[in-house]
Amino acid sequence: MELAIILQKIVAIYLLIGGIAILINGKSIMRYAEEVTRGRLETFVIAPVAIILGLVIVLTHNVWSGGFVVVATTFVGWAALVKGILIFVLPTSALAAIMKPLNNLSFYRLAGVLGVLIGAYMSLQLF
Repeated sequence: MELAIILQKIVAIYLLIGGIAILINGKSIMRYAEEVTRGRLETFVIAPVAIILGLVIVLTHNVWSGGFVVVATTFVGWAALVKGILIFVLPTSALAAIMKPLNNLSFYRLAGVLGVLIGAYMSLQLF
């Protein structure tokens, strides 16, 4: 199987599972996001993992044309890379300022619904 298809399937499943997790555990995820902005040790685990996963997608699948599934996969790769860099580089006060307006249940519900819808659509196209 071609690497691009494998990455697309991984992203589709990730979005679907992540969206469901957010919808079920939104409040817990909000608390966890608050802890990350406090500069705990988890930051030094999350940032490198996000950077590495983002780089894998960006370096092997940096394609901005070819349909929704292709572009969504590239977007997720860039989003992971930027997220990892921001978490790694910015001071905790800046991370807290960025997260404060986003860290509410309505935002998480929207993100969860979008994750489920996009992940389901991508899955239907790929499997």
